[in-house]
Amino acid sequence: IRDNNFTTAWQRLGIADAQRDRIELVRGDIAQENLGLDSKTWAALADRIDSIINCAAVINMTATYEALKDANVRSVHSLLLLAKTGRIKAMHNASTLAVFVGDSVTGACSSHDFLRTFMQGLANLGHVPDGDHGELLVDATPIDYAADMMAAGILNEAQGIMHIAIRRGFSLAQ
Repeated sequence: IRDNNFTTAWQRLGIADAQRDRIELVRGDIAQENLGLDSKTWAALADRIDSIINCAAVINMTATYEALKDANVRSVHSLLLLAKTGRIKAMHNASTLAVFVGDSVTGACSSHDFLRTFMQGLANLGHVPDGDHGELLVDATPIDYAADMMAAGILNEAQGIMHIAIRRGFSLAQ
């Protein structure tokens, strides 16, 4: 995590108290060399973990490549180095083309979510743009669905590339 306050980090992650004994929070920063970890923490992780799941990235549609490079490119390089340090670890990388919305049941999502901001703007206006909304569909896979499918693939030792997406998008009017 990038948060210095582990209490707020647990809350932000939405991890139930009963599950916290299975998870160890480690302070770092994906944009920094070696994930911002000191050598002792790096070595401990290299020794203890057997799998890496990379879902971290900085998404900003107006930022330059240079502004995003460390968080989105350097981080993968660091994770690959970690994966081959000590015993070899499995590496799973998630690239989310269309995972914008939050939980499929509650709708909970980040206040910074692009689709949430866009949809809130439409709701505030009380209108959607003119046009044939039955033809223009938004592909927005709920994050809990994507996480469940990714976990199932990893646990079943799926090989290759998995494309996780909902079967049919929704219209702007919906």
